[in-house]
Amino acid sequence: MKMIGFYDYTVILTYLSLMSGTIGIMLCLNGMGHPYLGMFFLLFSGLCDTFDGKVARSKKDRQHR
Repeated sequence: MKMIGFYDYTVILTYLSLMSGTIGIMLCLNGMGHPYLGMFFLLFSGLCDTFDGKVARSKKDRQHR
């Protein structure tokens, strides 16, 4: 049973961005870590999100909905 739908190379950056953003928010808000480390994770999330569309468009047999 798949939890979230489709699993292929096009969603890797999406999931990395989601995890990195969540970790960054937790580090910045809870004070568990250094704020600069939290900002690093948030910036990495933005970087992944920047290239996410480009990678997703590279798949040839994707469905248009």
